[in-house]
Order: sequence, then structure tokens, then C-alpha cells
Amino acid sequence: MTRWCYSPHMGEQLEDNGTSGALKAKALSEQLQVRVQQQAVVADLGVYALAGADLQSLMDEAVRQVTQTLQMDYCKVLELLPSGDSLLLKAGVGWQEGLVGQATVGTDKDSQAGYTLRSKEPVIVDDLRTEKRFNGPSLLVEHGVVSGISVIIYGREGPYGVLGTHTRELRPFSGDDVHFIQAIANVLGEAVERKRFEEKLKTAHDQLEQRVEERTAELRTAYQELESFSYSVSHDLRAPLRGIEGFSRALEEEYGSKLDEQGIVYLDRTRAAVKRMNALIEDLLDLSRLATIRVRRKGVDLTQLALDVVDDLRARDPEHEVEVKVEDDLKVEGDEQLLRVVFENLLGNAWKFTRGCQTPRIDVGSRIEAGRRVFCVRDNGVGFEMAYGDKLFVPFQRLHTQDRFEGSGIGLATVKRIINKHSGKIWASSEPGQGASFYFTLVSPS
Repeated sequence: MTRWCYSPHMGEQLEDNGTSGALKAKALSEQLQVRVQQQAVVADLGVYALAGADLQSLMDEAVRQVTQTLQMDYCKVLELLPSGDSLLLKAGVGWQEGLVGQATVGTDKDSQAGYTLRSKEPVIVDDLRTEKRFNGPSLLVEHGVVSGISVIIYGREGPYGVLGTHTRELRPFSGDDVHFIQAIANVLGEAVERKRFEEKLKTAHDQLEQRVEERTAELRTAYQELESFSYSVSHDLRAPLRGIEGFSRALEEEYGSKLDEQGIVYLDRTRAAVKRMNALIEDLLDLSRLATIRVRRKGVDLTQLALDVVDDLRARDPEHEVEVKVEDDLKVEGDEQLLRVVFENLLGNAWKFTRGCQTPRIDVGSRIEAGRRVFCVRDNGVGFEMAYGDKLFVPFQRLHTQDRFEGSGIGLATVKRIINKHSGKIWASSEPGQGASFYFTLVSPS
């Protein structure tokens, strides 16, 4: 921000005309007292600004202090309007009633304020009646102004306006007087910038609140649509499936003996398709419910949770003998029910994709990586091409055909949503025929 500061040494030097040393000392002492008084006023006004005074109150106090300290008849703050061709009398002392907040001054050559803006430095008027640099504006002439000082109030993006003080009498001004006026203007300039910053901050805050409200409304609508979708899936889609299941069962019971071998195959395929569709609907509903479910955190023993899931897999598929190793003391903070779903899917996939291995093996463990604990479910199954790894966590995306490995293509999408709800991340690595490893993190609440 541009700042103009008048040298405190610009005051007239006392000439050595025989005046006694005592008189010199007295004059210097008085000059020092005036300077100290002016600096105290600037400091007090700065404290008033820092205390949070609103801009108008600060300007009103500033013109009052200037008038009183310099014993002037008038003081004014002129705000440069957006058009740039005029200034508004924003605050003032001594002017006719009704002018403050209403009167304007041009920025052309007839205006002392305009000349000040153009010269970009303090302007001192010894006698307005004999002034040659500019014509006396009506505001000053009508109030009988003779002498005065005008300085620029700077903002970071250019002049905010002009601070001026005037008297109806001939009045010499010292360098200290000019320095004092400019220091007051600098305080006002900083306050203007603070006000502008607060307004920008408030605008940004209001816009953010509006966006949050709009986003909340969008989410509310999305949740309502999701609920409607879930209801439709649960009722409207299951109803015809129940009909197909019922008719196929009746067909088998009443006409099974009359069907040839090919007819029995078709019937079995129909009932298998109904079973897969029911499973897909159930998985889809589970995935949609995750959008609104809340995470209920508590201490969870992942070791025991994984062992329980493995016991269930062995009970459902006893013919598939898998060596499973689970690391001890895998304890976290999380939602036990949701984390069980994670292991049901990850271990279920590892169990499924190790079919056909001579010595199927699954490992569940963890490691410390970059200061965080990373959990891993690893198998030595069929694996997959990492080139297609971006499809792993997308609903309905499968890397293996249905006739080789059954599944809905929703399990890993469900896992990813659960991990996201725990503020964690999940990723995988694999090679065809070399098994697959799924890694994930869980972030505990601070």
C-alpha cells in the first residue's frame, strides 16, 4: 500500500537572531510537546480502530481529533466514489448541517481534493484567496476557508479518498502538522482495508452457507430418491421374482415327470437365475443403505472378527480346505457390524478365488507404513490384471466371468463405501495366477 509520510524535520528552523538560549530551549520544548501530543492522538486512534470500531465511528472520531488537536475550524473525510469523478463528504466537523453524507466535491481542477489526488502528495494551502494551482471549490469558499491541508487516504488498491482540515484564518503549517494529518489518514486507510476484507469475508461466508444449504437440499432429495429406489427394488422387483420362483416350483412338482432332460435343465437354469437375482437385489439394497447409515465406533478385535468369518466360510463350504493365518491383536476403533461386512467380502472373495489351487492359503495381517497401520487380506488364488484394477470397486464391474466365479459385482463397492465411512482408504495389488492382496486403512476419531 502506498504511504506518504511527511518528514518530522520539515518545520521551520529557529534562526539564530540573538534569541537567548533559554528562549530557544523553551520553543523547542513547546514544539516537542506538540509533537508528542499529536503522536498520542494517532496512537489512541489506532487503538480505537484495533478495538473494532466501525468505520464511520472511526472517521467521526478522526475528524474530531484533528480539529481539536490542530485547533482548526473544519475537518473532512471525502470518499472517492466508484465513478472516480467526485468525492462524497463522508465525515466532517464544522460544516453546515445536512452536508455530511450528502455533499459531493469534484475531482477536477476546481477542487483542492482533486488536486491532491492528482499530485499524489500532501497539499498545503496558505491562502485560498490567492491560490493559483486550483480554483477554490464552492464547499470551501462558502465556508470562508482560507488555509488548510489535504492528504490522500490510501487503500491497497489505490486511493480511498482525501482527509482535509481547514481554517478561516491565515495559518502557517509545520512539517509536524502535515506528518500528523498523514498519520491519521494512514490509520483510516488501514481501517478501510479491514472493512473491505470483512465485507469480502462475509460475502464468502454467505456464499458458502448458501452452497451448503443448496448441497444439503440436494442430499436430502438424493436420500429421498434413494429410499424410493430401495423400496422399489425391495418390493416391485422381488414381487415378479417370487412369482417366477413359485411357478417354477409348481411346474417341477406337477409336470416334472413329463419334462425331458433338456426341459429339466431349462427349469434348473430358471430357478438358478431367480436365486442370483434375489442375491443381487439383496446386495444392491445393502449398498444403498450404506449411504445413510451412521458409523457407531467402539473398540473392535479384527483378529476375532476375521476368525469368526472364516469359521462361517468353512461351515458353508467344508470341501474347500484353505490354510488361513490371522495375525494376533488386530484391534481398531470402528463400527463392528460394518467391519464384519468388510471381512465377509474380502475373505469371501479370497475363499472363492483360491478354488483350484493345490495349496490354497489366506493371510490376514498388518504393517506400519508412513506412520499408519495398513491392514491386508492376501490370497494365492487366480489374481487379476492390474490394468483393470480401477474397475474393482465399481458396482457391477467384474474381472471374472459368472460361469467361472459366481458373484454380483457389488461386494468390493460395498467394502469401499464402508472404508470411506471410516475415513480410510482401500487399494489392491495382484498378478494373474499369483493371488491378490487387498490393503486398507482405518482412521480413528481424534
